Amino acid sequence: MALRFCAYLILAVLSVVYASGSLYAGASNSLLDVTPDGKFLLVANADNGSVTVIDATANKALREIVVGDKPEGVAWIGDGPLAVVTVYNDDIVAFVDNNIGKVVERLRVPDEPYGIVVTKDGTRAYVTHEYPGVVSEIDLSQRKVLRQMKAGNMVRGLALSPDEKRLYVTEFYTGVLLALDRESGNIVDRWEGHSSDNLCRNVVVHPRRPKAYLSHIRSKIDVIDGSGSIFPHLSICDLVPPNGQKRRTSIGMDSYNGIYVVTNPWEAALSPDGKRLYTIYAGTNDMNISEVIDDDYKEIKRIGFAVRVGQNPRAVRVSPDGKKVYIANTLDFDVTVHDAD
Repeated sequence: MALRFCAYLILAVLSVVYASGSLYAGASNSLLDVTPDGKFLLVANADNGSVTVIDATANKALREIVVGDKPEGVAWIGDGPLAVVTVYNDDIVAFVDNNIGKVVERLRVPDEPYGIVVTKDGTRAYVTHEYPGVVSEIDLSQRKVLRQMKAGNMVRGLALSPDEKRLYVTEFYTGVLLALDRESGNIVDRWEGHSSDNLCRNVVVHPRRPKAYLSHIRSKIDVIDGSGSIFPHLSICDLVPPNGQKRRTSIGMDSYNGIYVVTNPWEAALSPDGKRLYTIYAGTNDMNISEVIDDDYKEIKRIGFAVRVGQNPRAVRVSPDGKKVYIANTLDFDVTVHDAD
């Protein structure tokens, strides 16, 4: 896999002051993950059934490891060398050892594993399974599935709350957000969206504000003529609403850049300090950088205009120090590295 270094993001200095605390990349599902120490990247190559390990210090691809048919999620276990990969068509979670460059275990799991996250202590992994509509819990030391938790219909997006007491899951075809209690395994909350919300494959949770951010589209598909429409959206859910209601706000991203139209928002990433939100659009090869506003109303403010990135971006991560932004561009077969300054 080629690796290109790009330094063309010009980001404004933000004035919002937050309390201490930070977000680690592996708390939400993605095709791309960075170790907590910032030394290594892991990216899934869904087209050829492999993952690529990248030296994030030298900006160099180190090795490619075959894992199986259609890897859809990656997550490091601590700082490595072990990582876990969901292999969608093979119904396995592959354990990859970066030191030897091989798969050391293929764990059989329920059908269609998609998103995967790992707890900070590296003891548990959680996986969404699309068609069964379940989340499986994996003991990473024993490398076995402990239980399956019912989680909705056609689930994909997955994130851990900052205190790791809850799992947040998205339904792919409805954009509904569900909260699962980790201890009981039960659904304890639900945020409904618009009836035309769909294709929600990712969710990220703010490290200090009780907010979840969902990238998805809104489509009108019940009209068999030219009246149908598809629009990019970002939904923001109040996990602990200030007014006692389960409030959900949806922002149309088609007009976010004025007359410049973007399409197919694939996923988003928050900076570790929670001050910036990066949203990528796979359909138009763009990214928006937004300031996160702590006002429970406007929520985000665009910084500059949409930035052109590579072809068909499908994953975005921010380095642990917040200085770099990584984007996996699937049709360029590369990862671009952006200097956040």
